[in-house]
Amino acid sequence: MSDTVTTNTSKALYRFLCKTIVGTKRHVNTMRLLHTIRDSVVVSCDESSLKYVYTYNMSLWCAQYAQFFPLNSTRKSNKHQYKLYNSCLCILLQNIYHDAVSGWLMLASFFCKAKQYRKALHIVMYSITKCTPEKLCRFMDMSDIHHQLLKLKSFQKKSIVQLWKIIYVDVLHFQRTSALIPDELQMDEELRYGSFYFPSYYAYFLKFLCHYHQNNTIQCHNCIKDLKSIITANYFINDSDEAEAYNLLGITLQMIGDIVSARQAFMQSFELCPVDRCNAAGKRLSLMNSNLL
Repeated sequence: MSDTVTTNTSKALYRFLCKTIVGTKRHVNTMRLLHTIRDSVVVSCDESSLKYVYTYNMSLWCAQYAQFFPLNSTRKSNKHQYKLYNSCLCILLQNIYHDAVSGWLMLASFFCKAKQYRKALHIVMYSITKCTPEKLCRFMDMSDIHHQLLKLKSFQKKSIVQLWKIIYVDVLHFQRTSALIPDELQMDEELRYGSFYFPSYYAYFLKFLCHYHQNNTIQCHNCIKDLKSIITANYFINDSDEAEAYNLLGITLQMIGDIVSARQAFMQSFELCPVDRCNAAGKRLSLMNSNLL
């Protein structure tokens, strides 16, 4: 059942990309054919492995490089801003090859930042279907499910880079002064090493933002429930990830006016990671207290 849902969501995303983002269906199919021809001319295994390693590292580079486009500059003309927008989009479309989810969510953040919430929601929904229990995360112990997957012949034929694209889920890393981080997380942007978010909870936070800015009240509350469920399920690697999840939960609660619950979420976050240079929850609590004076 879950495979059918994922397949349908994937096809829906593909049709959506063809129609509204990348170009016509004919254009996309032509590009796919060109890539297929390029792959077919690879002669040796070493060359093939090199190609995948190149794609992986290029994807990582694109995820970071796209964050420094001055998308909100008021000094640029509309024509120049449009060119920057398209350039950033093209780069982000190449950042989806180093893992299964984080690259897509970086692209969704781009559309959310550009106030194109419908496009962002399409990609967020697709990303959520990829956050499944059989995925591998950084510093995670492999379970029996992972060992069984890796024993499959279809998996054994793939390179390590190909496997990462299928079963690996990396964190989203927003650099300081990133142009792609949502406005609601600007305070996190000031952290010493930038901001790190695990896809499972960041996806629901981004989904909440899209519905919030479209005044979809019921969907906002549903997103908060989903975010709470993710935290309760304890689908995290360490305390810092859980702390960041509580931080995002506190922001959503504060945005809908539930100040008491927001304060509790920020306090929980700060208890898990009481380091100001790594967690903005303490600063958020201070601002909330100062507003009450």
